[in-house]
Amino acid sequence: MKRELLSKIGSALMTIFFAAFIVYSCIVAWWLFYPYNPITVERPIKIINSEKTVKQGGVLVYKVKYKKHMNITGTLSRKLINSFKLDLRDAVANAAVGPDCDQVKVDIPKNADPGKYYLWWSVSYKVNPLRIVTVSVESEPFEVIAIDIPKGPKGDQGIQGRPGPAGKNFWGK
Repeated sequence: MKRELLSKIGSALMTIFFAAFIVYSCIVAWWLFYPYNPITVERPIKIINSEKTVKQGGVLVYKVKYKKHMNITGTLSRKLINSFKLDLRDAVANAAVGPDCDQVKVDIPKNADPGKYYLWWSVSYKVNPLRIVTVSVESEPFEVIAIDIPKGPKGDQGIQGRPGPAGKNFWGK
């Protein structure tokens, strides 16, 4: 009698264990393979600056049109792409659900080499405990142009070893 009861309890526990394992496996599979779409972004991102040019150290203005589908916060990363990648500051992407259009200003570093660039825009969302979904878009091409370096009264740029304003070098001699 005791042995039959223990056998029934063991079978019930084993059934519960296998049922829980199957449910857990289905949840994990859903989290890993469901095609989440947190945001849809219109391609390419439009550059607003006149003639699609910006000076070194200037401000690039771009317009991004999107439709957000999920009410979650993401991390926005932007890079300037030329023959190398120049990382810009990350930001928190916390837009409301629904369609929107933002006009964004971003500072171009003074050390950006003159030339043709495009902006790589990427936002990452943690959609569940196991998965991060990243949506990336590129902008239209634009050009970074060199800034004019003002010259001193004798045509110098204040570089060490060259004559300064009073005919003196860097050390005042």
